[in-house]
Amino acid sequence: MADKTQHIMWTALPNGYVEGLGYKVSVLVSPELTRTPAVPHTLDEFPDLLDWPATLSNVKFTFTFHNAVIENPQLESTPNSKVWTSVFPPSTFVRSHQFEDRRGTTVLSYPIDTIHDFIHTTYATLVSEAGEELPERIDHFRNLRKLVEKIPEPNEILAALRDPQYQLDPDDPRTALALLQAYHRPLSAEETVVYHKDTSGPEEDPREDAKWRTHKLVKLPDELKFGELIDFHQIVSSTNQYHGLLRKLGLVLDFILPEDKMPGIAMTEHLRVRLNWVPTAEAASKVKTLDDTRPFTMTRLEPKTAFQPVNQDASTPVIDGYLKIADRFRLMQIDVDGGWHKDQELRPVSGNHAWCSQART
Repeated sequence: MADKTQHIMWTALPNGYVEGLGYKVSVLVSPELTRTPAVPHTLDEFPDLLDWPATLSNVKFTFTFHNAVIENPQLESTPNSKVWTSVFPPSTFVRSHQFEDRRGTTVLSYPIDTIHDFIHTTYATLVSEAGEELPERIDHFRNLRKLVEKIPEPNEILAALRDPQYQLDPDDPRTALALLQAYHRPLSAEETVVYHKDTSGPEEDPREDAKWRTHKLVKLPDELKFGELIDFHQIVSSTNQYHGLLRKLGLVLDFILPEDKMPGIAMTEHLRVRLNWVPTAEAASKVKTLDDTRPFTMTRLEPKTAFQPVNQDASTPVIDGYLKIADRFRLMQIDVDGGWHKDQELRPVSGNHAWCSQART
């Protein structure tokens, strides 16, 4: 096994029709670097990635779609070496890339629609009943009674989720609130803090004896070590939210495929990019370059109208690149998390039964 390897995946993605020019293709570039522990963990061990835009300037691209072969099409985006070296200096930490298989991973979530409806109904009822006056305490109790009742602790709800025999009712507001509470639970260990009133000093301590639950504070990493926590691949992944930056870095390349070189009839075919690039010689870089991966994308072409990927799963509610929300999704017009936190503030800190009794007086 080589001490250092580099592998690039080039994914051609159809990106619409540009009137008067042709069909737009965006190529997503996904670099993967590996190294053994004996290799220094910095980017300067991989010469081709030190200035990726400069490396791209010597790459020749060819696109294939049905019988069409388009060589060296017009590049619309402009990779910038200065931007690349600013984001990825030679000292950038490189952790050996490993594929993460997330199949079978369980993700904790909560029924946002149940909580939304509970908050919406609770506040609407409270306001409508109060009229022009402030709500009475009994009104608070009546409308927030589901919050007054004990909600399962995060540890209880997590234990229930691990039990295959236990069935949770996502339509029950208390269950939904318990799931939301578990979702927001800090990952650090829980601890109980005790404070004793200080009676030894010359002045009276205004604080009283108290005990409360909290979570241990996690120490932040040392400033000098922080750069070794986030590696090259994680930075690349994080840029996916910044379309302009992706193009400046050369991680997305936009091309125009001329109309006269593309089929003139509607069809659905494979779109793929081929390329010719020469990496730095292994004898000089000590980096073994693995064969590129170039997946095809099933693409629908409508002459002078559309050039877009085909959704092979008919049940997915995507139409012309847009998510169809009417059937399976809802738009929430309130901050559900914020509303829950505000409702939590209205819960009595202790003595639910006493509070209930006082609410009736």
